[in-house]
Amino acid sequence: MFVAALEDIADVWGRVNALPQASVPAARLPLKIPLTENNALVSLTLEQFNARLAALRTAAQALTQAEDAVTVGIGTRDGLHDQAAAVVKDYGIVARSVLPEGHPLLKTIPTLTGG
Repeated sequence: MFVAALEDIADVWGRVNALPQASVPAARLPLKIPLTENNALVSLTLEQFNARLAALRTAAQALTQAEDAVTVGIGTRDGLHDQAAAVVKDYGIVARSVLPEGHPLLKTIPTLTGG
């Protein structure tokens, strides 16, 4: 998952920030990542990155929960559809056996389809 890769980045970033400055002479610690935001250059700190990562985790979890709810809803709908189809089928059988041929109510019986 994409979030796992960002978690790995945060982990490595934290490890680099924990190094003594002398061991990484080419970089200024703690690292800040330059980022363009709203047409301005900003320097993102590890703490800011982690806050954004936490927000992304929350959003990903909300998306997963919404997708699960949709799946359950579709299953419920399909079950209700099957029950309704059985009732309509039974109604049609009973109505045709009770009402005389040509009765106006017979024209109101829904035609069931496979979907």
